[in-house]
Amino acid sequence: MLAACAVAFLALGALRSAPAFVACGVLLFGAEYATFLRSRSEVDRWAPLVAAALFLVVELGYRAVERDGGQPEGAVRRRDVATVLAAALASVGLGGLLLAAAGGADAGLGLEAVGAVSAVLVIGTVVGLVARSRDQAQLEP
Repeated sequence: MLAACAVAFLALGALRSAPAFVACGVLLFGAEYATFLRSRSEVDRWAPLVAAALFLVVELGYRAVERDGGQPEGAVRRRDVATVLAAALASVGLGGLLLAAAGGADAGLGLEAVGAVSAVLVIGTVVGLVARSRDQAQLEP
């Protein structure tokens, strides 16, 4: 029931360009997942994928309600999509690494490699975002 309400809030938020409805929808998705986790006795191995999916829902939901007015160029749009997908992939890898470190998953060489690559991606993304924001701040008078 919570998931159906979450979808309704997200749709209403996108149609009316209302960020508050998007926030309510995301909150309800989180509540639905928390309810699911509460009913389980073991760690959810799929938690990193759920986190990445929730991240994508939040990002796409807020992009749907942006009031920018203009259409970004193709290169800018591709870079934005690549950044969002890289962040989602990094969250899956980092979540998997944390899950393995907590003992919630069988850690093997493959999982450790994914965790190491995701950590590099997260650090690279943060450094790139900081550099970009610093460059933009220097360009603005």
